[in-house]
Amino acid sequence: MIQPQNNSSTFQWHQWTEQDAQHAIAPFLQEGFEASLHNVQRMLSLQYDSETTAQLMKTLCLETNSDLNQRHALEYMYMNAFFQELLDMIEKNKVSSNPTNRQWAYIYELIWNRIAKKPDPNLTLQKIKELIPLDEGSEVLQTFLIQYSYFDLLAYGEFGNYYQRLVEQVSGIDSPFLSYYFQLRLEDFQFYYHWKRNEVIIARKYAFRALNKTMSPFKKCHLQIALAESYSIIDYDQAIFHMNEALNIADYYQFAIRDAIRTRFYPFISAVHNKTEGLTTTDLPEQAHLAAARGDVGKVQEILGDCEELTPFQEYYLGLATQSVRLLTNSYRRLMNEYGDYYYAMLPFQELQRIKTHNTITL
Repeated sequence: MIQPQNNSSTFQWHQWTEQDAQHAIAPFLQEGFEASLHNVQRMLSLQYDSETTAQLMKTLCLETNSDLNQRHALEYMYMNAFFQELLDMIEKNKVSSNPTNRQWAYIYELIWNRIAKKPDPNLTLQKIKELIPLDEGSEVLQTFLIQYSYFDLLAYGEFGNYYQRLVEQVSGIDSPFLSYYFQLRLEDFQFYYHWKRNEVIIARKYAFRALNKTMSPFKKCHLQIALAESYSIIDYDQAIFHMNEALNIADYYQFAIRDAIRTRFYPFISAVHNKTEGLTTTDLPEQAHLAAARGDVGKVQEILGDCEELTPFQEYYLGLATQSVRLLTNSYRRLMNEYGDYYYAMLPFQELQRIKTHNTITL
């Protein structure tokens, strides 16, 4: 039987049996007096490595009978990418006699559906705005989901309007457990808020802070992608370094995003920096981007010519290939005004400046 140690266990998680796990969490599940998840996580992290702590926490969350712990378990499962267990906890909270637990289940089902089913963000936005929060936790979760929905709509201006509200709401959370995980979410929000405003130095500070705090490989992977994107225009080597870090994590844990890293993110960064030799992709817009970087106007027109409506990025790719001031200007204006994306608006803006300098204007 594995016994808790004063500092850390010498056993790796794959060496544990179910009986070992039950023995380790039993002291925290005393009938009528369950320890808070905050205290459990703190105690386990003093005794075991991060993977073992995460797995023991997952096991305990699935067995807790405390209303409060069952609600907080939803946040734990989500933030640590235990998605099947998140679904289990959603179902458990749905049938709770406590209305606050049932409301949390409803919110997390919306959060899960956003990831897994990708519904129209407008519908999610409508549903979450209609909610009347029953506690401070659901109030913060409501604001986060509103913010996520605006992000999915590429409405980065609206996304930023919730900045101060989130800061105030998270700072007002009394629970140390929720405060820790909501602060991680907030630092995510702060990264994207400052990144889209082209305040990349400030943005990276929040990304690195979150990267150093989180124990979730899923979260680490997405933070590495975020950092790569924050370097994507100005520093090829740093962008590729962070994308490599993300891909290593995604490949090891078989995260679905590994395909997007290979087919979208790598080609995008490479095309921006004209490092396209030998590079191919199955992603059609990024095929156009690579062709534009190579000066293959015909290929770009072939790929994008049948599109009913071009995105601002596709307008940029076509404008880059044809040196069209009209397309580049429209791309720039849409990224600035429709999306509120000041960072990627630099791409058409820089090309317009280059055209102006070299006097290669076409309409």
